[in-house]
Amino acid sequence: MPFKDGEWGEQAKERNERRGEYFREHYRQKIAKKGKTWEIKNSLGFTGELESLNILKGAIRNGGRSIVDLDFYGERIEVKTSNILKHWGGKNYLNWKFLVKKQRGKCDKFLLICKGQNSKTQYVFLIPDKKITTDSIIISLSTIDKYSKYLIGGYNDAY
Repeated sequence: MPFKDGEWGEQAKERNERRGEYFREHYRQKIAKKGKTWEIKNSLGFTGELESLNILKGAIRNGGRSIVDLDFYGERIEVKTSNILKHWGGKNYLNWKFLVKKQRGKCDKFLLICKGQNSKTQYVFLIPDKKITTDSIIISLSTIDKYSKYLIGGYNDAY
């Protein structure tokens, strides 16, 4: 953005910050009207990060707005969590989708946590960043074998 480079000056930077605060507050109020609370502790990503600390013993969580979620013995790990998605085809078309476009190249590995219908962990994959060539990863029941060498935890419960 030009104001970060100093082209627009301090007023533009302050105006942009006020605008961001306004939209954050507007979003909180919009959710409050629906009778919900806006807490990050209930989000899927936050719970996945906390669960990853139990999966990777010795990992350190990077708080705040860090680029990567975990440091694990010198490796930068990005945690991605996905609930199971059902498609019209029935049980054979169940899959998990992970968007990795923004984090590719900024971390060493991706920890993918696949959640089942009851929000219990079904599979956990630890995939190196260099092995990912697309903007998203879709893991279905038929492609689990493709990622089996990266599987670090699996629980074959009912989906």
